[in-house]
Amino acid sequence: MPFECKKYHCKCEARCCGIVPIPVTTWQKNQHNIQREVKEKHKVYATGQDNVRHTCILPLTKDALCPFLKKDLSCAIYEERPQVCQKFGDESHWALRCPMQHKDGTPRSEDDLIQLTSKIDEWLGS
Repeated sequence: MPFECKKYHCKCEARCCGIVPIPVTTWQKNQHNIQREVKEKHKVYATGQDNVRHTCILPLTKDALCPFLKKDLSCAIYEERPQVCQKFGDESHWALRCPMQHKDGTPRSEDDLIQLTSKIDEWLGS
């Protein structure tokens, strides 16, 4: 059973599709695909898998969701989504773990969810 975000959207409402750095070229090319109001934009730098520092835009929305997240919870720039979005669910880092399912698509247990939530809370300083 492969990892598939859409099958859990009715439960999680795509909360993982939050604010992430978006490469400037992707941002500029996809202005027409913005789905929610951007309150502020910040220029930031992110190092990609190529170990090159890229100039990015960090778009802040009122609901803290990605500005390219559509009402049906799909991505308006799916083919060009940032690397962090492409990697989400691969579990290569604890922050890339889906709280609903493992990378093989099997559902997480309640204990897994509690452990991951605790890790997130610890990281956020809650």
